[in-house]
Amino acid sequence: MGTPPLRFRPPGPRLRPHVLGYFGYHYPPCAPQRRLLFPDPASTVVFGFDAPLHIVGLVEPHRTVSCRSRADLPFTTALLGHHQGGVRGVAVRLTPMGAHRLFGVAMHEWDVPHLDPVQLLPHALRHLPERLEAAPGWPEQCRLLDEQLGRLLGGAGPRTAAEVDWAWRELELRRGRVTVRDLAAATHCSVRHLERRFREQVGRSPASCGSGRRCGCGTAGCRRAWSPSAAASTTRPTTTTSSRRRRA
Repeated sequence: MGTPPLRFRPPGPRLRPHVLGYFGYHYPPCAPQRRLLFPDPASTVVFGFDAPLHIVGLVEPHRTVSCRSRADLPFTTALLGHHQGGVRGVAVRLTPMGAHRLFGVAMHEWDVPHLDPVQLLPHALRHLPERLEAAPGWPEQCRLLDEQLGRLLGGAGPRTAAEVDWAWRELELRRGRVTVRDLAAATHCSVRHLERRFREQVGRSPASCGSGRRCGCGTAGCRRAWSPSAAASTTRPTTTTSSRRRRA
């Protein structure tokens, strides 16, 4: 049997709960593929090795971009991902607070159409994408990620504010069905303070996170959270020549 197109492995215990998991994807050259990507509460860092992925902003067309590697905030509106030719790479899925902790960059600085993940890495780790591509197999790639991301965790990175951590968990628990005013009152802070902290440590406002969570949970196909890396890794393909419509 050949290599499966999608592989998953949880991170090492030290990286939990900051890192949610690793995805390896490998699709051979094929006809153009398109996939609808639902809102995702996680941040994603993708290291691509072959053909680029094309991510189209359905609500925000100015965010349309083509790239092999990218770092993404949680996204709150649907996207369309497509690719042509072989695609191969590794995706790291993190909580936004975990991304803030590991990379030490204010999450609102991720809010650009295209952010190369290499720009987030310290100088000593700038060759991580090349090392991942050169690794002999999936287990070795995961061990390398555990080792290198563990080095980032061991640094003096920023800590998550207690009010952000609690409000984020409450949004997840209640599937976004809670007001920002109630979150602020429960954490004994002002709405403005909570929104400012969310922008720094999540990259989105609590209202946007709640809206995205409600949208995702209301979509029949969204039984799990999808990320922009899913354009190459987490759904079965639909060719552009097909006349049938299907759920992602």
